[in-house]
Amino acid sequence: MIAYSSAKLCSLLFSVAMIASYGLLPTNAQATCPSDWISRVDPNDGITYGYKVITRDWLNYYEAQGYCVRAGGQVASIHSAAENAFIANISAAQLKQCQTNDSVCATRIAHTSAGWAFLDSLMRSFWFGMNRVQYQPSYNNTLDCSYPDGTPCDYGRFDGVANANTNSPPWSPACPSGSNSSNGAGDLEYCTMFFNATTTLVWNDMSCYQKLGGVVCKMNCSATKTTQTCSSPSVVTTNVAVTTKAAVVTSSSGSAGGSTAKSLTTKSSGTSNGSSCSCNGGSCGGGGYKCGSDDWQWKINKKNGKSYAYKAFNYTGCYWQGLAICKKYKAVPCSIQSSDDNDFIVKTVCSSLLSSSSSNSSRKRRATSDTCIYTGIHRQVTNPSSGGVSCTCSDGSSCDYGNDDAHGDTTTTSFTSTTSRATTLKTSTTQKAATTTTQKSTTKLATSTFISTSTAGPSNPWAPGCPANSTTGQRDNGGYGSRNCIGINGDGKWVDQSCDRPATAIICMKECDQP
Repeated sequence: MIAYSSAKLCSLLFSVAMIASYGLLPTNAQATCPSDWISRVDPNDGITYGYKVITRDWLNYYEAQGYCVRAGGQVASIHSAAENAFIANISAAQLKQCQTNDSVCATRIAHTSAGWAFLDSLMRSFWFGMNRVQYQPSYNNTLDCSYPDGTPCDYGRFDGVANANTNSPPWSPACPSGSNSSNGAGDLEYCTMFFNATTTLVWNDMSCYQKLGGVVCKMNCSATKTTQTCSSPSVVTTNVAVTTKAAVVTSSSGSAGGSTAKSLTTKSSGTSNGSSCSCNGGSCGGGGYKCGSDDWQWKINKKNGKSYAYKAFNYTGCYWQGLAICKKYKAVPCSIQSSDDNDFIVKTVCSSLLSSSSSNSSRKRRATSDTCIYTGIHRQVTNPSSGGVSCTCSDGSSCDYGNDDAHGDTTTTSFTSTTSRATTLKTSTTQKAATTTTQKSTTKLATSTFISTSTAGPSNPWAPGCPANSTTGQRDNGGYGSRNCIGINGDGKWVDQSCDRPATAIICMKECDQP
């Protein structure tokens, strides 16, 4: 037995007491997920996680992410065969509807062309959260992999380039391919979906802009406080440096297997999942992270009254590498919801990175013709094409500002996690019949409502000739994919470019509590 002096013992007990007081000891035994989430205790870390299956037709990855964020979670990460089987079990009923009930599929998808089988398969595929990137135009096994919740890509990790003979469960045969073209010259498949649930899920990498039938969301219930007292130390946690291995993992091209994990040092700003409480008339939406407590610049959003902190990070890489940087700081690539937001970002957050003509500051600029600072705005021609453009933001917010030619997925239509799609369709159709005198007869509009956004700000934020993909889905120069990501050029104007084209920086944002 180890003997302690009285002084050391007192110090040890004091430290334990302080840790417990500030909520740093696990509280897994008392963890309870919201009633509409399905709970599971992970046997590896003892944490209670909640899962929600959301079914919604014609949902791309960013729209799916928005649903999960608004529900209080993230697009699900999967870290073991047991977790994979658990998700297979809770999503099986929704996934199999098209396989076991032709009448449901016939209602949702018109079986009148040779392409119906493909559409049918998409509607019984769901998104989960793995972002897996192999680079173009040099198609090789250089890989970045991350999850929206910042956890490592461990289970199902595949570092090579798949071919027709590849069979590496949980991946479908010949997956992950990294591209929708057999020679790697097509659009990169950054995102991951699963399909055909039996006792396990079968994975496939897919373009993030493909439209699928739903998503599985996940939340850490052990870190969620359903009720908060603003003066409680548990939500005023001192920032603690935490080293997270493999939040982004890179394997060098040509290596004979294995990978090198990048150690990412992050700051933890409390464990709140974003729920709010009364704080001297203010909001605790930042989970204890105070606006102005560091070098992030902040402002109040005039549309929703919340406060957000912003910071631009220099790097050279694709959008997905920038996304990993934001996740490292518990942030997301920024949305821009008004001319006020745009002016603040261009003239304050990015002022040192842009040319003098784009900022009121007189400091010397370093901008070049190649300057592109990624935001979290994404534009895409709907697939299957309906002749229009959809717009989504990484934080789940609207794309009203600057995108009056686009259609956004309305957030007023409810989603379902336990009821069947047939019930959802019936309810949706009944509601529409009661509220509108005209209704289009297409199946797509019967299950996925779109609204035209025509509230662009008073000044056009776009650079001349942009956006290029307004009607055609034009591909980027240099062998890159479609221009689905939005950045800010050296003159402070918006440009659309391929998400895999290297940028020079990214703007991250996160909610904060007003001081």
